[in-house]
Formats: sequence, structure tokens, C-alpha cells
Amino acid sequence: MLSRGKILCLAALLCTITLSAQERMLPSRAMLDSLVNPTLSSISSQMVTLSQRCIDIGTISDSEPIERHVTITNIGTSSITLTRITASCSCLKSECDSRIIDSNHSATITMRLAPKGRQGRFHYTVLIYSSEDERLPAAKISFEGVIKASDSHDHLPLSIGAMRVNRKEITLSLDSRSERIACFNSSSKPISISANPTIEGLSLRCEPAIIEAGKEGDMVISYHGNWPEEPLRTILIIDGVAARSSERMIIVNIKTR
Repeated sequence: MLSRGKILCLAALLCTITLSAQERMLPSRAMLDSLVNPTLSSISSQMVTLSQRCIDIGTISDSEPIERHVTITNIGTSSITLTRITASCSCLKSECDSRIIDSNHSATITMRLAPKGRQGRFHYTVLIYSSEDERLPAAKISFEGVIKASDSHDHLPLSIGAMRVNRKEITLSLDSRSERIACFNSSSKPISISANPTIEGLSLRCEPAIIEAGKEGDMVISYHGNWPEEPLRTILIIDGVAARSSERMIIVNIKTR
């Protein structure tokens, strides 16, 4: 039977062997980088040129698919065959309108980005391989930019506290005694709004009366008073939302009869 000391020594030896094996199995940073961003082939890279090697699409919405084109030209003395085109992200699809490119001829590479569900700055790489060297790419294209989350309520750019609205000023006339202001409750609680009229005959109601969280509605402002002899400009202060008075202000213009 092994002594306790020998058992401990054996266990330590096994741990060392296991760790050494794991270290040998783990790829180095340089190895990972060479897989994602390999060097160009010394053979096929001399046979092609690109009209653009870096594409910066700027800032786009995640609901805005993007398509870009790059021309690849065969500057060699014989035809080349493009065997595959890969991208570092599955959201970026690339294809070429001609796999075989004769000497001094060109083809078009089309790249389509589907940004749905992605946000922030990105940098993708498109690799183009040819039959002259299947191991290393003949050319590569950098594809970069920034993706921002789309806002389904861009049509309501103004805020009254947690209430998004499309405008904060309306004009009423004999031909249009009521005006609607589209609104959206961006809070997590229902909102019921009201206003104290500054002049007789001016009123505000909301449809629906209570706007649930994450729902849209309309503020309806009407005037049924005596029509002024001169244009009138007044305000409504919206109640029911947490915001400064200046943010809760709706300007109402009333035309003459």
C-alpha cells in the first residue's frame, strides 16, 4: 500500500501532467488572430486588386439592411477562379457575380449586412480565396461602422415627461376647431393626463382616457368659445406627467373668424 506522502506526490504529478496537456491544447492569441485575420497569399494576392479595401458605412439603424459593392480586377496574365468568399460574421453575406475572372477583367463582389439584433461598433473582415492558393486569401475587405437600436417611435420626437409626442404647438380655426397630438407612454405605468384651460372654451381630452404603458394615444385639443377679433396665442400646461412646467407646455394658436 502506498504511503500518504507517495499518494500526494502522485496526485501533484498527475495535476502537472493534466495542466501541461491543457496548455498545449489551448490556442495562442497569435494563432486565433491568424484564423480571424490571416495574412494574404504571396501568390494570389499579386494577381488581384480591389476598388476598395475598407468600407465604413457610418452609423445605421438595426432595421436598415445595407448593401455595398467592391470591384475585384485580375491584373495577372491568366484567368483566376474565386473558390470562396467568407465573412467574420454570419450577418454579413458576400457573393461575386463571376467566379472566373479573365486577365485584365473585373467582377463585382456584393456584400449585404443584416444588422437586426446587433448594436454598437463593429469591424468585420471579408476574405476572398482563389484556386491559386486555397490556404491563404488573395484579398480581404474591412467592413466597419456603428449599429444603433431602431426606435419605432421616431415619429414622436418630443417629450412631455415620459410622454412622447409629435408636436407641442397647434393652430385652431373655424375650419379646424380640434387638433390631435399623437403621443406614446414610454413609462412602465399607465398615464392619465389633463390640463387647466387658460381661456374659456379651450379643452383637452385624451383618447383613450388612460394610456397604458408602452401604448399610443391622442391628445385632442378643442376650442368652442367666442372666436377672437385678433389672433390669439395661449398655452396649456399638461398635468399627470412628471416634468418641469416648461416641458409640459402646449402652445395653442387660435385664428380669427
